[in-house]
Amino acid sequence: MKAFLFAAAALGQTLCYLSLLRIGNLRQHIPAALALFAVLFLLYILTLLILPKENNTDFQPNIIKKKYLLSILTLALLFRCILLPSIPSLSDDIYRYVWEGRVVSEGLNPFALAPDSPALAQLRDATIFPLISRPNLTTIYPPLAQFIFAAASVVNYSVYSMKAAFIIFDLATIGLLLLTLNTLSMNPLRVALYAINPLVIVEFAGSGHLDSAGICFMMLALYLCLKRQSLCSAAVFALSFLVKLFPLLLLPAIIRTRKAAAALIFFCVSAIAFLPFLNAGQGLFHSLGIYAKDWMFNSALHTLLLKVVQDNQLARRIAAFIFIAIASCIYYRFFKQLDREEPISTHHACFQLLGAFLLCMPVVHPWYVCWIVPFLAISPNRAWLFLSGAVFWSYWILRGFAATGQWLESPLVLYLQYIPFFMLLLYDWLSRIRKRNKPCAVPLQP
Repeated sequence: MKAFLFAAAALGQTLCYLSLLRIGNLRQHIPAALALFAVLFLLYILTLLILPKENNTDFQPNIIKKKYLLSILTLALLFRCILLPSIPSLSDDIYRYVWEGRVVSEGLNPFALAPDSPALAQLRDATIFPLISRPNLTTIYPPLAQFIFAAASVVNYSVYSMKAAFIIFDLATIGLLLLTLNTLSMNPLRVALYAINPLVIVEFAGSGHLDSAGICFMMLALYLCLKRQSLCSAAVFALSFLVKLFPLLLLPAIIRTRKAAAALIFFCVSAIAFLPFLNAGQGLFHSLGIYAKDWMFNSALHTLLLKVVQDNQLARRIAAFIFIAIASCIYYRFFKQLDREEPISTHHACFQLLGAFLLCMPVVHPWYVCWIVPFLAISPNRAWLFLSGAVFWSYWILRGFAATGQWLESPLVLYLQYIPFFMLLLYDWLSRIRKRNKPCAVPLQP
């Protein structure tokens, strides 16, 4: 019966992905895209419930687990291949990736030259350049992201070459998760939590977001931490930082041993990567500063604070202060208990830090939540699993934007995402406290 349900769920998911591909421009069909994603996510949850969870060492269950694992990995590859030729319509980020890849491959500096700069007029084309958003702004993407863009653009100046590059990083993350689960003696079928998560597949294989590369290097750094290779871990973690800057907040957890040498390696690798772009001067972080100062979308804490203080900058400062306080508590507990913790403690700390960061951020695009998903394979969490599906509802804003040109968030969409999320988070937290405080039975003395 379970095998039949698994096959039916797999077929259903395949049909949903084929339907998304057939729709084409999802931005023009948001209700249909959200409905298909909802079905996808329900089938994904059904698949997770069907998978064997017990750590049985008998021969037959192990054979069954291997068959399920092979099926999961096959489906993971199949679903990504289906969406590879799809139009990246939910986000236009990938068009900037392709453009900046060409700029870098021509020996020019995207930190100094915005797409609409006269110096880049000779590079403009009819397929990629018109689809770039905010062409008046220079890049916000760090050096390693630029090198990846350039490599993909040299292979083929198209969104499909770029998507293929980030799908490769995504598949590498699946492999790293399998190695991590094996090292921690955990059920390898947990990899399904990431491998066939619809949000991950749609955002990386469908939209081609660069976050898959940052996640891949982060998970490799954490795997090297498990293997006690602290210096290699620091060097690899620098690569994650050089794809997307915010992983820097995890650095103290990553360099838990040989701190001085590991920190030196991290900063040396980072500095070397920035060297080719230093001629941008103050423009190196100009656009990033605008993003950090003004942009807001689909946030939890920031939206709530904005209703109270009614000042964007003040709300951002309060949210930043709250995050710093939470991160300080997480790090205090992490270092205080370091000697008594299992090797998995670093993963737990990074999971908590990233979760707190996402909840305090003023901008939470759906693909940002993908950074949390690989940790669910190691530390399953119902609240974050729910949010990895519910955050897709934030794309409802594109329906109104396409019709009116106004970027207006729906309070209902925010409530549907965050109220159940926080209820699940609170319920699980209270359940853990009750279990911790439950008195142990004391055996009667003879």
